Amino acid sequence: MASESFAETIDLLVSDVRMPGCSGPRLARALLGARPGLRILFISGYAAGDIEAELGPAAAQCGFLEKPFTARGLREAARLVLFGSINP
Repeated sequence: MASESFAETIDLLVSDVRMPGCSGPRLARALLGARPGLRILFISGYAAGDIEAELGPAAAQCGFLEKPFTARGLREAARLVLFGSINP
């Protein structure tokens, strides 16, 4: 995974829940193993239940933003996950 060679801190992962070849929760689980303080914001047109089913208790530390959203909505959701309430 390319993140393994990235020496800097990764503060936030923004990932779709469903992607070709890999699910967002699977990606998050892999990154959390190497970067336990990582904050996660999932985006999706589907229900948040997919995240909870795949991540289990780790889902509580993830934010969720439903599609469609605006740039302002994304900015606010990221701010909340990084600095405030976990669930935007």
